[in-house]
Amino acid sequence: MAQIEQGLGDPDGPLAGTPRVIEQLLRAGLSADPRRRPSLTEFVTELRGRLNQLLADSLRRIIEGSVCLRLSVSRQTGAHNVVPVTATHSALEPAM
Repeated sequence: MAQIEQGLGDPDGPLAGTPRVIEQLLRAGLSADPRRRPSLTEFVTELRGRLNQLLADSLRRIIEGSVCLRLSVSRQTGAHNVVPVTATHSALEPAM
């Protein structure tokens, strides 16, 4: 029981090399205290958003300086409703 209450230890094994934003979310989802864990819907939504942001950031690093690529990730929430999730540029940044 003491080990359960302590929660996850320092990153090792499967968590080694995991991006910090993903590790934090996994730790929250596996918290020993159920009140500190996000709901499944919140967890999945947050995980999807963080993974999309990591993808956008990695693409930006790959292409920086060589081409002008803009990546916007959105999800459809209804027949005619789309919600932005993440982008490689600020919404206020003018298009080229």
